[in-house]
Amino acid sequence: MELLQLRYFFESALNESFTETAKKYMVPPSSVSLTVKKLEDELGCQLFDRTANKIQLNHAGKKLRNSLADIFTNLDEIVAKLENTNAQEFGEISLLIKSHDVAIIERIAEYKKLNPNVTFKISHDFSAQNINDYDIIVDVESSKYNNFRRLPLSSEKVELVTNNKFWSYGINRTLSDLHEEDFILYGKDNPINEIALRCCKRAGFNPHVILETDDESFIERALEQELGITIVTESFLKKHNNENLSALSVYNFNYYYNTCAYIDANKLNASLAYNFFYYLTQYENRHTILWHKVKQKSAE
Repeated sequence: MELLQLRYFFESALNESFTETAKKYMVPPSSVSLTVKKLEDELGCQLFDRTANKIQLNHAGKKLRNSLADIFTNLDEIVAKLENTNAQEFGEISLLIKSHDVAIIERIAEYKKLNPNVTFKISHDFSAQNINDYDIIVDVESSKYNNFRRLPLSSEKVELVTNNKFWSYGINRTLSDLHEEDFILYGKDNPINEIALRCCKRAGFNPHVILETDDESFIERALEQELGITIVTESFLKKHNNENLSALSVYNFNYYYNTCAYIDANKLNASLAYNFFYYLTQYENRHTILWHKVKQKSAE
């Protein structure tokens, strides 16, 4: 049994996909499949139930995945500490954050504990065009980053929010019912603005925008004054905790704000930026496993 076999299995167990594992390790999917099959042969049991187009983790696979989660977490932390001790990393990592994913701060804080001599230069310029000036970019899921490695970070539901008094009738509203209403949106370069316009266009209208701003406090005050409706992520209401505001119940309104971290493939050899990107990958793996464990306990 080899470490690579366990790595391939573990990554495939997280995503239930040999293809995604192959992308991460930059090998053919057939190589991942054969390696996992060899592991199953050595263990004497199947870890995945296979159909023509997909794989699904079975009971034995789940037991192995959960056991490996703690092992790999400890192993990766030890390796990170050893690398940090030997390399004595220091320097600056430049981040362009073009999304509203505040959880990135938690990831930076944990990384700083392991690498106290590393500093971060962060820009929140939504209109930034020269992305080559930055080591890592945090932005919405997009196909525009062609030559970049992508790491999903979070997914938030998009909601329509307004003053409680603004629309108090009807329970089977659709987005098209709001075509005559006033809208308060983020600035034009903000990715949520793009999502909002796309939502309305699919509903058959262009929103009547009376105010655009990236200042969330200003948006909150405008909603309090009953100036219109806004389209934001679900964390907006949690963050502002304003009893005068609430999400509208709108039929068949299912949109999500997906945030990813991107690193230029040509910068994978730039050790400082790559090490932080690799750390983000391990961070997401650990938290995905925790989510799976919580979900499994809830099911029980």
